[in-house]
Amino acid sequence: MVNKSSDPHDAAVKLKQAFRALITCHRNPDGDAFGSELALAGLAEKIGVKTVIINRDETPLDAGADLVCHESVSEALGQMVNL
Repeated sequence: MVNKSSDPHDAAVKLKQAFRALITCHRNPDGDAFGSELALAGLAEKIGVKTVIINRDETPLDAGADLVCHESVSEALGQMVNL
């Protein structure tokens, strides 16, 4: 079972331990969702953690992405495993 915590310090420790982080948000994302994704991705980059961002719906940021995937997380991960 995964140990869950709402303490931001615990989240930062887990992120520092990661090699890669998957970032996603809710359907029909709004500005808060985009901002949260970008802030977390920026933090991860600063500490050397690679990120993958998956959004089911199109976003204004898609044009600047290296890879765009508009599927559910489970569908996208299933395809990535087969690469």
